[in-house]
Amino acid sequence: MKKTQPPAVPTPRAALRDDVQLAANRCPYCHERVEVDAADWTSCRTCQARHHEACWDEAGVCSSCGAGERLVADRGRGGALLGGVGALLSVVGVQVGAYVNPLHMLRYSGVFGLITVLLGAWLLVRSLRQVSRRASERAFARTAAYALALLGLGLLGSVIGAFSVKSVIEASPVSPTPEQLAEGAAQMWATVQLAGVCALPSFALCALGSLRARARRGRPATPPQSAPGA
Repeated sequence: MKKTQPPAVPTPRAALRDDVQLAANRCPYCHERVEVDAADWTSCRTCQARHHEACWDEAGVCSSCGAGERLVADRGRGGALLGGVGALLSVVGVQVGAYVNPLHMLRYSGVFGLITVLLGAWLLVRSLRQVSRRASERAFARTAAYALALLGLGLLGSVIGAFSVKSVIEASPVSPTPEQLAEGAAQMWATVQLAGVCALPSFALCALGSLRARARRGRPATPPQSAPGA
């Protein structure tokens, strides 16, 4: 019975000291950095090592494990979602990801944002019910609409942030890098902070309305004044 030979791993060219980059984004064939946002890279289906497409075509197989099947990542969708705000928060995201698991932070941030907004809505309704006992219907409707709009904006920002980060993680068939996860966690944390900032005016209105209602209840009733000359 003929034995099956293991796949031959091509011999990469020698790397100069100034050519060697971080292993997470380094092509194992040419030892140069793979730009994740570019459109000229591919990855191995077996070990998920990133290669330049030209290097893969020249070697014919993965220069890391010798497998011959590769993946092509959906870079356009992930790159678009990671751009903009994510680019500005990348430095913060990497620092946060160095100390906290980005996936855990993403999950806990979303739960924290949702609980914060729901708690604000409960306080809002409770306080506005107290204020409405002595306020006109028009003033009550105006205050309620303003506060609920702010709470809704905060909740919408948290939901959009959660789904956008989830889309970033699922955009590529290869495993996301720690930098991408940290950047996504930073985006989610920014949306939670935005939700909190949007909810602060609502909390202030709730507190003010509650204090005014308590002051009115504690104020002694003014006796009716008699007409002059009575």
